[in-house]
Order: sequence, then structure tokens, then C-alpha cells
Amino acid sequence: MITFKNKLFGKELADAFEIYLRTGGFPLAIKEFLTRGKMWNAYKAYIDWIKTDIIRAGKVRKPQKR
Repeated sequence: MITFKNKLFGKELADAFEIYLRTGGFPLAIKEFLTRGKMWNAYKAYIDWIKTDIIRAGKVRKPQKR
């Protein structure tokens, strides 16, 4: 358990930070974790984005003729 010395918001900060650490801090994962208690769809979306970026990076772009 993480504790903060801030007496006014210490518990709230610790709880929010715990969620941040569990979800990786990604907004979609945080939202899904808070609403569903799991993050499967968020992980799938991020994996799909990474796969797409890898595929795009592997393509050679030819210079366009002017």
C-alpha cells in the first residue's frame, strides 16, 4: 500500500496512484478498469495499435514524382 503524507487528500491520492500503476496510466485502460474492473478490451486496442504501427514501419515508402 502506498501512503502519502498529505492529510487532506492522502487516501484519494494513494487510491488514484494505485489505479494508475495497475492500468499503466492509459486513459482507455483506466476507464475500463473503473467501469468494468478489468482491462481486456483496452489491452486489445493497444496491441492492435502497436501491430498496425509495426506493419506501417515495415513498408517502404517510395518518393512521389512531382
